[in-house]
Amino acid sequence: MSDKNLRTKALQVALRVVGSERALSRRLQVPAADLSKWLRGEGNPPQSTFLRTVDLLVEHSSVDQLVELTPTLESPEG
Repeated sequence: MSDKNLRTKALQVALRVVGSERALSRRLQVPAADLSKWLRGEGNPPQSTFLRTVDLLVEHSSVDQLVELTPTLESPEG
């Protein structure tokens, strides 16, 4: 999985955890227009946004919840 796909998937899971793009935008401290673009896979969020996304996921979810929220991921080999 490419870095871009990983960042997009992390944002999509965080959106499901938080519940709305507006709330996620505020939580990640990013413009709503940028977040919307990244959620569609257009462009790549900066490293700092990705790390805040990971922090949010870790803070608000157990491993079991993340597995339920995350679509099946590609294996690292392919």
